[in-house]
Amino acid sequence: MKNLHLIFLICLFLGSGCSDFSARHQVFECYKKSLDGEPLTKSYQDINYFHFNDERLNVSIGSVGIGISEYECEKTEFVYQCKDTRKDNFDDQITLDRYTLQAQQTLNTSKRTTIIDYSCGELERKVD
Repeated sequence: MKNLHLIFLICLFLGSGCSDFSARHQVFECYKKSLDGEPLTKSYQDINYFHFNDERLNVSIGSVGIGISEYECEKTEFVYQCKDTRKDNFDDQITLDRYTLQAQQTLNTSKRTTIIDYSCGELERKVD
């Protein structure tokens, strides 16, 4: 117990050097640009919010974060590659490039594959 307390104090003094005690939450506001390569008109450009927290992604229809989908992600410096966690008939994947702020969602079913392209902007809600 003393060792755990000591490790916590060391991490506290070193700032965010210990990843076990820090999380980064980023929110992206993403507009649907195209569906299967066909551009969408303004009336069909829905907004989805992508909430990234470490290696998880929640997609919501509002910036508050009421989720409609949940994903597990692998991330590199600029790219999140995420797969859905639900066991249903869809094989759903989202890739977000944080450098270009472009995202792509791929929905695979036994009958069809649909690709949705997004253009995103990062919101200023960050938690370090």
